Amino acid sequence: MRHPWRGLGGLPRGIWILAADVAPAPLRGTYMGLYSMTFSAGFALGPWLGTLLLESEGPRVLWVSMFALGALSALLLGRVKTKNPAPEAAPEA
Repeated sequence: MRHPWRGLGGLPRGIWILAADVAPAPLRGTYMGLYSMTFSAGFALGPWLGTLLLESEGPRVLWVSMFALGALSALLLGRVKTKNPAPEAAPEA
């Protein structure tokens, strides 16, 4: 059986690492649990809400809405501040 994440490479692991990195140590479990809960809610509600939107408004509204939500998600993810910034590249010799 193929794993559903196979085509996404390291994305799921990377998001878990990000959730652990931005969380204060005492709240790390809470942050990771919240991420897991919202991810599961998206898997449960997404197809149902998408079908509702498709049937009521049509494919154009569905795809434009999904593009807008994806762009908003990318912008918000870009604003996340990690505790350990990426190291600078070493100067070439």
